[in-house]
Order: sequence, then C-alpha cells, then structure tokens
Amino acid sequence: FWFELDGTSMATPHVTGAAAVLKSINPALTVDDIESYLANGAVDLGTAGPDNTYGVGRLDLFHSARLVLGLPLVSITATIPSSFP
Repeated sequence: FWFELDGTSMATPHVTGAAAVLKSINPALTVDDIESYLANGAVDLGTAGPDNTYGVGRLDLFHSARLVLGLPLVSITATIPSSFP
C-alpha cells in the first residue's frame, strides 16, 4: 500500500538534506549562500524564472554542489551519425 503526497511538507526534508550536504562541503556558507546555491542549481520548470507553481524549480543537489565547489557543469551527449560508410 502506498500513496502520493506533495507540497512543502514533502519537500522540506529533501531541501534540509541538500542544505546539510552543501554545508558539509563548505562550513563557512551562510543561510543566504545556501539558498542562492540551491536556487541557482535548481532545474527550472514551467514558465522561466520563479513562479507560484514550481518556485525556483526542482532541486538538483549535484548541480548545486558543483556550484559550491566551483566546478563547471559537464555533460555528455550521444549522437547518432546521419549515415554509415
């Protein structure tokens, strides 16, 4: 038996854990710093920018941690050749 829940009460534990991870990377981070890194690392959903439906977007701790560490975001994209010899 399971059911789906949503809302801020379901998001709070995830955001709290993400804040703890960022703080463990750099203990000198302030609350404002952590908020900024989490917001800037989030995946924007819906209309561009913050909104009342998605806030700043979906939490992406990996991206936020890379921002704290000052590492570039690297991605790999597979492509399919248009023709074979």
